[in-house]
Amino acid sequence: MITEDEWLLIHDLKEILFYFAEATNYLGGSKYCTYSSINPTIAVIMMNVLPSTSSVINFNLDEAGDAFDEALEIDENQSESQEKININVPVNTYGLFDLIKKNLYIALIHYFNPTSPEALLAALLDPRFKKLKFATQEQKKDAEDELHERYNTIKLVQLNPLPSASPQQRKKRSLFDAFTKQTVAENEVIEYLELEEIPFEKDPYAWWNERKEKFPIISQLARKILGIRAASTPSERLFSDAGNLLTTKRSIIKPELFDRVIFLKRNSHNFINIHPPADI
Repeated sequence: MITEDEWLLIHDLKEILFYFAEATNYLGGSKYCTYSSINPTIAVIMMNVLPSTSSVINFNLDEAGDAFDEALEIDENQSESQEKININVPVNTYGLFDLIKKNLYIALIHYFNPTSPEALLAALLDPRFKKLKFATQEQKKDAEDELHERYNTIKLVQLNPLPSASPQQRKKRSLFDAFTKQTVAENEVIEYLELEEIPFEKDPYAWWNERKEKFPIISQLARKILGIRAASTPSERLFSDAGNLLTTKRSIIKPELFDRVIFLKRNSHNFINIHPPADI
């Protein structure tokens, strides 16, 4: 029977593991921006699993055992492959919660580096996280320097374009262009960094699309970086859909038709204006 101390431990673990479950579900999405959320999400999780002791210093993840090792009752005569948990013996829960938090915290540090300039760049280009509140001042400066460097590189290429084989078509001018066209920022990075963050619920893609004329260079950079998916989950869903469509009983479908059906399957939510649902 589960003891009262074990129930309390389960309750505490549930609160900690909730953050991992929520992050997994959110970062596996495909209909919204996820890549820029990785580092803020990891930073928040690390803040919540930060152990109450200073025992994480000089901690070696490779030498760390399972957080529940101390709770295992192993018969000395059993081989390692026959190890079993004696459910009739209560788990010694003293300090176990901190031990689990410590292992989770060190694992996050080991597998992720959420504060490198390259990793922070995606969050910096997301107007929801652009202030990098989860990073130190030095880390923020390094990320901003990275953005300045990439901005200057793209700007230099645009100022010295390669000769084109075919002439580009000029956009038709209009008398009313002066009323609709946004003024291009003199220094896009500086002006962008001075802007306030937008609410988390807002769409960063739409935000950049509305300001692509004011920030032509960094909006282009944001489109490339923010379009990356945080996880392979969307791709795995696509492979699953493909497997359901192409079966042994439906194996002679033409590649062109196969591509179109998969495209419609994954993009049908964008066609609501073409075929709106019937009014009830």
